[in-house]
Amino acid sequence: LTSFWFFPNAEGISQYYDFCETVTMRVAYFDCFAGLAGDMALAAIVDAGCDVGELRERLKSMKEIANEWAIVVNKVQRCKGNIQALSVIVDVDNKNKSKSHSHDHGHGHSHSGHGHNHGHGHNDETRSSKFSEYSQADEHHRTFKDVCNIINSGNLLPEKVKEKSIKVFKILAEAEAHIHSTCLDQVHFHEVGAIDSIVDTVGVVLGLHMLGILDNLYCSSIPLSEGMVKTAHGMH
Repeated sequence: LTSFWFFPNAEGISQYYDFCETVTMRVAYFDCFAGLAGDMALAAIVDAGCDVGELRERLKSMKEIANEWAIVVNKVQRCKGNIQALSVIVDVDNKNKSKSHSHDHGHGHSHSGHGHNHGHGHNDETRSSKFSEYSQADEHHRTFKDVCNIINSGNLLPEKVKEKSIKVFKILAEAEAHIHSTCLDQVHFHEVGAIDSIVDTVGVVLGLHMLGILDNLYCSSIPLSEGMVKTAHGMH
């Protein structure tokens, strides 16, 4: 969208500057050169200035799962040039750990959509623990309605955040329903219904809201790759 401004006199210039002072816009852009997982998006939002303390407090208002997770924040060094980055992990296995510490403590995370694993300094045993987390620690598998109830229980979550978070899960539920030839109410989430996935998803929506990113959210194209990934439905 291009706007053309004509300034026939000093008054016109003054009106233009008044307009610039009253109209502000915040834009977020995700550069997804290595894909985009929920923890990566959450870390980017916290690193951009979102208050992690307030973020945690608001997310903890989802009472049903409030005591089942902790946010672990680490400053990490990556690449040969020791570039500093931020790691934000929703930890459901060691939820009583210190919620934030600053030493380099890399975390592996799996991209179920990309079929590969980005290891950040842990051994294979730690990397594979994410699979057991999904398939064993959260065995009851939540329905779309269950997830909606959890989100709606968050009394410190703005209504806009609840609506957008539920919309995300509805899109996923519709895809699941199509794949399994069933209706929305019969969909049972596996990986995306796990506690960390719920907190990641709602956390990203909430974090963007807290940063004032209302509609102007953009991202680069998502790189595609090949490989196999272990899910609740088997190896694909």
